Amino acid sequence: ARRLGPWAGAAWAALLLAALMTLSLPLAAGPREVALGREIAEGAILPNEKTCSRCHGVLGIGRPQEKTPRLAGQPRFYLHKQLDDFASGGRFDEKMTPVARFLTPAEREAVAAYYESLYAVPYPEAPYGEPSLVQKGGVLSAVGDTARGIRACEICHADAGVGIAPSFPYLAGQYAFYTQHQLLLWRSGAR
Repeated sequence: ARRLGPWAGAAWAALLLAALMTLSLPLAAGPREVALGREIAEGAILPNEKTCSRCHGVLGIGRPQEKTPRLAGQPRFYLHKQLDDFASGGRFDEKMTPVARFLTPAEREAVAAYYESLYAVPYPEAPYGEPSLVQKGGVLSAVGDTARGIRACEICHADAGVGIAPSFPYLAGQYAFYTQHQLLLWRSGAR
């Protein structure tokens, strides 16, 4: 009998885990769920001052002047998890926590499905960036910085920051202030 190397058991375990995860992924949202999500986003359930579209826009493009992120086309699973985290207190935001707590789990799922369905909404035009700073950011994103213990962004968010659904959001097209703020929250341990 042929002996397999010590890695064979781990490789089979990883393959099995990947297969099980694929089977457990949520199915695509149906049109009724997406329509419910849009109704909620536009104010059918939430008080007017707390509607999703007030801060994120009807098309999920966010509002840079209010420092709210773009949600259009983000993976449903990711968005739903963030809403659940806000509702449970696992993640806190002065504006988002009360909104998420107001919604039922099914309503949070519907809102996530709606914003995921907006994948064709164009990205904003990229702002001007100092070329040397943009280049440094590109290198950091692609290879990281081992001396500072920073892993490459591409590991989770893919080449050019397009995201890896269902768990890792896109960063490309997200507003710089929002991304910077989230990185600072991660570094401080608040996220």
